[in-house]
Amino acid sequence: MAPRTVLLLLSGALARPRPGPARTP
Repeated sequence: MAPRTVLLLLSGALARPRPGPARTP
């Protein structure tokens, strides 16, 4: 995969609010 694709996936995963005790607004 292209580096840009990997970065996009990583940034998207980090941006998505994941269920957990610590949630950022």
